[in-house]
Amino acid sequence: MVHFTKKDLWLTMGLTIAFWVTRLVNLRLWPIFTDEAIYTRWSQIGLNDASLRFISLTDGKQPLWHWVTIAAMKVISDPLLAGRFVSVSAGFFAMIGIWLLAYELFGKKRIAFIAASLYVLVPFTLLYDRIALVDSMLSMWGIWVLYLGVKTAKSLRFDYAMLTGFALGAGLLTKSPAVFWQYLYPLNLLFIKEKKRIPRWILLVIPTMLIAEGMRNVLRLSPWMYIIGRKNLEFVTSFGEFLREPFRWFWGNLPSLWHWWLGSVTWPVMLVGIAGLAFVFLPQHHVLSLQKNKRAAMFLFIHALFPFLISAAFGKVIFARYLLFITPPLLLMAAAASQRIFSLARGVRIKIIFCLFLFVASAYMDYKILTDPVGAPIIQADRDQYVNGFPAGWGIDETIAFLKERALKEKIFLGTQGTFGLMPASFELYLWDNPNIEIKGFWPVSAVPDEVTAKAEEKTTYFIYYESREAQIPPQDNLILWKKFRKGASDRFMYVYEVLPMVKNGK
Repeated sequence: MVHFTKKDLWLTMGLTIAFWVTRLVNLRLWPIFTDEAIYTRWSQIGLNDASLRFISLTDGKQPLWHWVTIAAMKVISDPLLAGRFVSVSAGFFAMIGIWLLAYELFGKKRIAFIAASLYVLVPFTLLYDRIALVDSMLSMWGIWVLYLGVKTAKSLRFDYAMLTGFALGAGLLTKSPAVFWQYLYPLNLLFIKEKKRIPRWILLVIPTMLIAEGMRNVLRLSPWMYIIGRKNLEFVTSFGEFLREPFRWFWGNLPSLWHWWLGSVTWPVMLVGIAGLAFVFLPQHHVLSLQKNKRAAMFLFIHALFPFLISAAFGKVIFARYLLFITPPLLLMAAAASQRIFSLARGVRIKIIFCLFLFVASAYMDYKILTDPVGAPIIQADRDQYVNGFPAGWGIDETIAFLKERALKEKIFLGTQGTFGLMPASFELYLWDNPNIEIKGFWPVSAVPDEVTAKAEEKTTYFIYYESREAQIPPQDNLILWKKFRKGASDRFMYVYEVLPMVKNGK
């Protein structure tokens, strides 16, 4: 049982306030992007039609995040805000879990508080705790699987084994990479010091895995479960393909993943995390030695390195967010190293300098993330998705507001370039139940489709290009540009055209 002093309670309160402030301030500031539109739309469909609660499986995605978002949508009217709040809430429980895991592994409250502080302030966790994606929830379940798994190994208690199974099962219902925690579960043997206790631990693994697999098999209630495996093969190579060409993806993916990870957690945090691992191998009499924590360090190191290398070796398509669930072990090692450095620092000035070294880069990036998406110095891969690329939904809120106002007086048809993704899902989220607005996506698109032109004979009609550049849009006499919206700081735009009936042009 952890004993909290008055100082600990103040620190806990400060961390809690810092978390909610950094996660909720300007939560609607960043534009909706493609995957957010898809995921929140699935949740909205499930909310309004119980027979489609497994709709995410049609695209090979596990449904737990969407089920939680359905519940959030019953309370929060803005569907995007509801989805983002689910990620925020997951981040909060991840922060609690990382505190408990740090204390369980290292036995020091200072390390636990530093680890939780790193979780709050590192730009990587901040950004993804504020986006309506499943990755924050996946990371949360991973932290709790590790914590409860360690508790099970140390205590050999049945209740902890069951709780570990529930956390693992929830992870498997969230996203496929949760299988890494199954593969790495034997690492908990590091915390069993007496061989005679191993048979009991093995017996406890049985209910853990039975519960986890039982939860995953809930997906068999849907006829679409098989699509998960098929979808995974779009992103990762099969084992047979890997054996034929084991390094086909590895050397290309490795530098990209490393660069993304370094840029997302900031290089000071990465450096201190690596230093924590190095401290483990120093002689025990050395002032910086963490040799007493060798088991914990090995446990964390493998949980970070193994998925990292597997992602590099097997990933056909990779994104920076795939590294989020392996970031907590790095933060824990950085916290252990920081505590060791703090304990040796003589004088307040040195401690302040180290704090500035560790946190200034994160604080600056956090400020920009919270106030200036276009100027936020996040890694280029994320900028291309969330700010400057065609997946970023700049101008969608303004267009929705405009269409709602027009729909008060007349019927409207909206055509979009795209049938799946940002278009038309981002508009369906807010306009699906408006009786005066009809929405339909089209793909592929060069000129405005004839069906859209025909609709202009019946009602006020608009068409949106969001992937094409202006030079790629064929000139048509019956198009009037209502407005174009720049995507971040790029030369890409979303174009909203009013489509006139041909008769108005003398045709």
